[in-house]
Amino acid sequence: MSSLTSGGESPEDLWTEFTIGKFWDHVCSEPRFEPLYFSKIVAEPLTHLVRWFVQDRFRSGVACPTVLDYGCGPGYLTEALVKAGMTVAAMEFSAGSVRAVNQRLSGVGPGEFLGATSATELPTPIESDSFDVVISTEAYEHLRDEWIAGYFAELNRICKPHGWILVTTPHQEHLDDNLCLCPSCHQMFHRWGHLRSVTRQSISEHAQRSGLEVQWTSAIKIDSMGHTGGIKQTLRSLAHTSPIGAARWIRRRASFFTQLLNGTPAWRRHLDLVQRGPHLVMVAKPMEKGPGQI
Repeated sequence: MSSLTSGGESPEDLWTEFTIGKFWDHVCSEPRFEPLYFSKIVAEPLTHLVRWFVQDRFRSGVACPTVLDYGCGPGYLTEALVKAGMTVAAMEFSAGSVRAVNQRLSGVGPGEFLGATSATELPTPIESDSFDVVISTEAYEHLRDEWIAGYFAELNRICKPHGWILVTTPHQEHLDDNLCLCPSCHQMFHRWGHLRSVTRQSISEHAQRSGLEVQWTSAIKIDSMGHTGGIKQTLRSLAHTSPIGAARWIRRRASFFTQLLNGTPAWRRHLDLVQRGPHLVMVAKPMEKGPGQI
């Protein structure tokens, strides 16, 4: 982890439960920050991601799969999922964000919005084994070290048996690229409060240590999910692609059809097809729970 503060202080000295909550309450109330929210920028492709897993649960016999947007912020992804016809709830530790989500999404359809829940500690008020798909976008990189185990344990607790847990986070971010200096106290900090640069190995190890069964982890270009563009656009893109890039494209498509013939799950086929990029996506299953275990 890069040192982002002055005077030898740890970044975690600045980002506490109180300061994180106040920071995001202010951010969500400032309209000029709205276009910068990750969940707003990539709401459409993330909706494609969630849909693959909702469909998987439907094919498994779940009549109406439910989705939880864990750490929903102002609810841009929540809104996109509901508008895509899904049954969705949200949870957030910022009380201001929860109020904004519940106000803005009241009456939104054609899916069903189950409401946003405010939490102040773990475990959250959400009941155990409540959701078929739990997605947490861009939260892991904000966690203090002592919160990581509880974070993954909570995702495991609230996800239904045989459900899906999806986590996104920046991949190998160079933290100093977003370094800021406070003109008042002269403390240096990451502009969005990121505390770690994440690798596939580090997030997988933390998740597995908390009991999750990691199924797939890769760094991908999230905004390319779900965009095939049609044959003409594809041919135009290939015409301007290097031979190496074209060869990679062909290999990915060949792998897709091989997986199709081999009965590989649809979500895995689609994710393997996505271009490599700057964001990690981790797909996991909850730990098998014995009788009376949560």
